[in-house]
Amino acid sequence: MTITAAAPDTTRHSVALPCGLRSPAAARRITARWLDAAGCGARTADAVTIVSELVTNASATPGARAGSR
Repeated sequence: MTITAAAPDTTRHSVALPCGLRSPAAARRITARWLDAAGCGARTADAVTIVSELVTNASATPGARAGSR
């Protein structure tokens, strides 16, 4: 899987990830690259941890695989 994240030019960034075991790792890589490009070095590790937890929890939520919200 190739992950690319463009340098941020807005304050919002969204990525559609499949529900699966690899999604948290992909989300961590995307977040780290995006924040590094934005020069947010001091907060990157915290943000990566938060994003990883959110994606992990969303993937584990009943109905997530069915695409329900």
